[in-house]
Amino acid sequence: MTLSLIFIGLLGSLMHKIKIPIESALWGLLLGYTLPWLVNKFYFIWRKHDGFGGGDFKLLAALGVWLGWQNILPILTIASVLALLVALTLMLKGKKIHLKTKLPFGPFLIMASVIMFYYPIDKFIL
Repeated sequence: MTLSLIFIGLLGSLMHKIKIPIESALWGLLLGYTLPWLVNKFYFIWRKHDGFGGGDFKLLAALGVWLGWQNILPILTIASVLALLVALTLMLKGKKIHLKTKLPFGPFLIMASVIMFYYPIDKFIL
């Protein structure tokens, strides 16, 4: 499904059916895939196991196509904060959470992308 999102987003950008210029969509694809892939590689070197799944790379690449490369870091930041808040909530409710606990990151990426869709980075003063 994520590969379809990438293809449809790139096609929509080429045909001017979405507001993201093709250059921004291509950079979003590249940055959206490469950034979590690099983080995962460093994490693997440090912890000897993956921290992200391959689906997260493709999902963030698709989100980069649809929302532009400028929104990749904000999406990752918001998704990380949301995941941390959920993990802390689970800990407070007595669930044992530790560094090897797997928490699906895709739903947090999607929630963060919805936030960035309605409040894109160009609406903020940097």
